[in-house]
Amino acid sequence: MNAQGIFADARVAHVRELKAEVARLKAELASAQNSLRAWENHFADALLAAFDADRLEPGGELLVVDGWNAQFAAGVDKDRHAVVDAAKAWLAAHPKARAWVVFDGDRANARCEGRLRVSFTGGQGPHRADKAICDFVHMLRRTGRATPVTVVTRDKDFRKKAEALGARVVGAIE
Repeated sequence: MNAQGIFADARVAHVRELKAEVARLKAELASAQNSLRAWENHFADALLAAFDADRLEPGGELLVVDGWNAQFAAGVDKDRHAVVDAAKAWLAAHPKARAWVVFDGDRANARCEGRLRVSFTGGQGPHRADKAICDFVHMLRRTGRATPVTVVTRDKDFRKKAEALGARVVGAIE
């Protein structure tokens, strides 16, 4: 092989390295964009919940439900409607309150029905709803709101975090 062939082979190898680096950077960019969208959604949900907290009547409280955790704790596999119905019944008994049920899953299913907000984190993984709820309670406290918040979960780690942020924590919708 002559010098020209060696240089050509080196250029081909370099182009291959550059293509691999471009592919890696594209994957990294896609991951960063997904993360940004998740944070934007996370922030939007917290703002909506803060809006709900600000609209509480005097003497009212905000019930925040870790949806999937409440669903599985109640033994109602694959039926999130039972948790939403329980929140509606709780609201009927507490006319000054508002409720926010947070599920992990497809954001397209989110809705607001009067004093009840049902949201989906859009994320995957076991702690997305927990994180959204903790961040929301933390935000309430950091902004000086004394809003009474009750969090529904049986997750021991999440329970400790929510209590440390000043939320009352219960194992089921009472």
